[in-house]
Amino acid sequence: MTQIKSLKKHKHCTDNGVVKLMQCGSPSSPSFRLLVLSIEQNISVLSLITKNNNLSLKQEGMIVGFNDEIIDIKNSKTHIEIGEEENSNENELSSEYFVLVTNSNNIKVMNKRTNKMEHLVTGHTNTVLCADFWYPYIATAGKDNVCKLWRINN
Repeated sequence: MTQIKSLKKHKHCTDNGVVKLMQCGSPSSPSFRLLVLSIEQNISVLSLITKNNNLSLKQEGMIVGFNDEIIDIKNSKTHIEIGEEENSNENELSSEYFVLVTNSNNIKVMNKRTNKMEHLVTGHTNTVLCADFWYPYIATAGKDNVCKLWRINN
């Protein structure tokens, strides 16, 4: 048996650990999906991609599960609100998202239209306490005594 891909440090499986994996379909089928259930009850839907004889996993979606206590929630500020020149494309995108901070060390970027998590931002070593959001930037501070500035890459 050959190990195809390690999920231990995979970017889609970093919200405090993998609890369960579930295979949907045959790995040789184009409709193959791997469902990854995390400790926070988030379900990542991953597909297997073959490119130049290399296998990789691509996240197709995530269903948000357990949020326990919501500590902070922020809509994206527009560029007009923060005194920058207006860019209609970025303002349109900014109105699609909000940031959710729960009692974990992760930040969830949620899509307002689909109610699904678009991004799981990881990097704090303790609970995130607050956030501010102006698309595509997120500022966070946590119990780990660290302030971070993030940029969402689409």
